[in-house]
Amino acid sequence: MIKRIEELLKANKDVNAYRITEKHNESVELFYVLKKLETNRATDYTEYSVTVYRDFNNFRGSATFSVAISATDQEIKKKIEEAVYAASFVENPFFELPKKESFSYDYRSNLTDKPLVSFINQVADAVFKADIHQDGWINSTEIFLHRIQSTIVNSNGIEASYENHKVMIEVIPTWKNDNEEVELYKAIEMSELNLDKITSDVKDILLLAKERSLAVAIPANLKCNIILQEEEVESIFQGFAQDLHYSSAYRKMSLSEVGKSVQTDEVVGDKIDVSLTPYLAGSTYSKPVDDDGVVLKEIKIIENGIAKNLYGNNQTGFYLGIKNPTGNIPNVIAKAGTKSFSEMQKEPHIYCVSFSGMQFDLYSGFFGGEVRLGFYFDGKKTVPVTGFSISGDIHEAKKNLVFSKEETVRNGYKGPKYLEIKDMQIL
Repeated sequence: MIKRIEELLKANKDVNAYRITEKHNESVELFYVLKKLETNRATDYTEYSVTVYRDFNNFRGSATFSVAISATDQEIKKKIEEAVYAASFVENPFFELPKKESFSYDYRSNLTDKPLVSFINQVADAVFKADIHQDGWINSTEIFLHRIQSTIVNSNGIEASYENHKVMIEVIPTWKNDNEEVELYKAIEMSELNLDKITSDVKDILLLAKERSLAVAIPANLKCNIILQEEEVESIFQGFAQDLHYSSAYRKMSLSEVGKSVQTDEVVGDKIDVSLTPYLAGSTYSKPVDDDGVVLKEIKIIENGIAKNLYGNNQTGFYLGIKNPTGNIPNVIAKAGTKSFSEMQKEPHIYCVSFSGMQFDLYSGFFGGEVRLGFYFDGKKTVPVTGFSISGDIHEAKKNLVFSKEETVRNGYKGPKYLEIKDMQIL
């Protein structure tokens, strides 16, 4: 199919360059209500995405369209003509497409060599192994296993293929007490099967639903230390990394400058240290090349609090005059901190474990959100709390961020599991 599309693109004299992406997706899916299987489904399909580039007046316009595997030559030809016409209105400055570069990778998963259907019941069993409580249960479960084979071809000779896997589980645990039923939500993602981790994660979210059912209101007008975990800690590092993306620099929106501190010159907490890597064990984002076919390599972007490198896609890198753009590198690795979780817990604090949605905007400085479940330690006792929000300014807090010695590995992130922030406002 790719060869057919290429021949039709080359036959159109107004096509100056092109990129074709093929994705072949196999999946098996299970949907449960309580422990009863309601739906099972399997899919096997291939989809194509084609980007056409047209050069005019020192511009390189582009337009993208999809192609069904059943499409006829005439249908594809018409789509190419429509894309060429649309691209002639896109006044992007000219840029070169990436060229062919050799690479090798070994991202093997324990899902690689067998049919996906042979694993799906093991995943369900691992989920329900944690469903053992009388007053708490898993209300619904959705399980997805994917095997995705990707191929990227462009008019500069790139022809890159790779395979990855995705395990995705969504569970809604419920806990009932005398007054109400409480529901939480948990999403689990990984690129290889880890049944013990699945059971452990489901067990943890069930027990958190129990704590949420016992939670009380927070004292009014409180200001104290906040401890964030996992997803929210990752969002802080992702925010600082995104500020060093080529697109931020090109649009002159970046607050960071290579060679200067991304925090302040008077850091009293831990200094931020971040690398980007194409491969992280267990990450569904791992891939050897980006969507343009650029071969990806690990790069340090922040070291000891100092911005070291920019990174980003081929087009924006070309505009910045970067000879060899890094490509979009998918995984973040952050250096662990200096304080243990148990040490963080010695002072009065709120440990936030479940947000309705954490917001982080490096440009305005705002970070915070509504907390569905936290644990408040007043110096003597710890109680579960709910129904409050936290609010802070990252530009005030960034000089005194304290990261945990404990590390975690999440989908696309490896680094400190906890983050302590001093004296945040509780709303």
